[in-house]
Amino acid sequence: MKFKSFLAVLLILLTIAGQLMAEEISVATVIMLRGKVKAKLLDGKEFDVKAEQTLPEGAVLLTSANSFVKLIFVDKSTINLGPSSSMKIQAFPKKEAGIIKLIRGQIRAEVTKNYMEMEDKTKSKLYIHTKTSAMGIRGTDFQVNYNPVNQNSSLIVFEGKVAMAHIDRAVQDEVFVQQKLEMLISSNSAVLVKQGQISAVNLNISDRALVPTRLAPKQLDALKANETGLEEGDKNKKQFRDIVPPGVDGAAFINASPEAQKTEMAEAKGFFNEKTHEYKPSAGAIIDLKTVNIISPPPEAKFDPATKTFMLTDNFGKIDERSGQFKAPTGFEISNEGQYQPVKKEPMNRTGVAGSTTLKAPMDPTAPPPPPPAPTDGNTTVLPPPTNTTSPLPSPPKDATNTLPPPPPPGTLLPPPPPPGTLLPPPPPPGTRLPPPPPPGTILPPPPPPPTGGTTTTTTNSTTIK
Repeated sequence: MKFKSFLAVLLILLTIAGQLMAEEISVATVIMLRGKVKAKLLDGKEFDVKAEQTLPEGAVLLTSANSFVKLIFVDKSTINLGPSSSMKIQAFPKKEAGIIKLIRGQIRAEVTKNYMEMEDKTKSKLYIHTKTSAMGIRGTDFQVNYNPVNQNSSLIVFEGKVAMAHIDRAVQDEVFVQQKLEMLISSNSAVLVKQGQISAVNLNISDRALVPTRLAPKQLDALKANETGLEEGDKNKKQFRDIVPPGVDGAAFINASPEAQKTEMAEAKGFFNEKTHEYKPSAGAIIDLKTVNIISPPPEAKFDPATKTFMLTDNFGKIDERSGQFKAPTGFEISNEGQYQPVKKEPMNRTGVAGSTTLKAPMDPTAPPPPPPAPTDGNTTVLPPPTNTTSPLPSPPKDATNTLPPPPPPGTLLPPPPPPGTLLPPPPPPGTRLPPPPPPGTILPPPPPPPTGGTTTTTTNSTTIK
């Protein structure tokens, strides 16, 4: 009888100890979620995440499309895992900096100010890393995106500052602890990204983190307001408005002297150092979050002295003011390689939904004839990077009023196309030094849409349709 009582007491004590141990290893609590979110623990257990659920170290979270989850950690910091994303709570000790690994997608994090006021300010208070980049958090509000297909990582800082460094290919599969991550973000190749700036790791362009540059103000404001990462964004948020009234010159509005404006333009311009491989996109760059490719304004972009950024024209694409997402021109998308390409449409099935079973729609005799098929002889904007980044651009033609210049080397950023009938400027005087082409991997604008208006003549079996 005494033995049975002893076993009962021992079982109760083991149960209580197990509960206490579970509480000790729980480092995060779900405070908000939408849609479908799954979790997988170190022991292989998988389950659907629910509100107010606690998660331990080693937990891997996975969100579906149009879903997100918001966690609060033991240090009162919060992390939003965006749609179609995955992350691992690699480590989160109470007395040391936590480590979060972003496997794919987007993270939006806010480190609490109280936690940032710890006595030891020589080290980062939180580490986030992808396969190709490491970040040491010394700020409060930031966003990280990672594309596992092209292994591009990006960092946008909304408040405070974050250190960023690349991870060499030779050590990408290693396990990164606090000391190793701190060494990376303290190295000479690391950069410090401040409020309103963006940096990235794109090993196809440079073997180090990009020099921070200002993100386009319209996208910065929209992304800052969109904490969840959902494409619809906040329907009630205020849209970005330029501080300069329409029709008013920006330099005149802010009363900037020509000398000051010239200095600001020089500081805002991008560059590529062939010796150090440092690459800075021009201020006013935008990012395609789906592929994590940065689009830098071309050299001829207009400078806005009010925001100290260059402005991309609409033929590069637009920014959705609610979500902050980049929208490529109609009919195009950004490839993982960082080039515009035509959108691939899936065939329609019997119900009118994209699928494998296709039927041709009945022909309407009153409808205009279909356009000719697009050329398939490689006439796309997907171009390989130049083999010689130091070669100058081709000289303009002798008769610039009737002839367009020859195409630039592959990978060179093309200017927006001029409207039909526009006379091209005369060629520069002989001996004029042309600027070097941008670094390899620079995104090209999409080709101009076919001209509208006028009369189109199509010949089919000797029948001319106008």
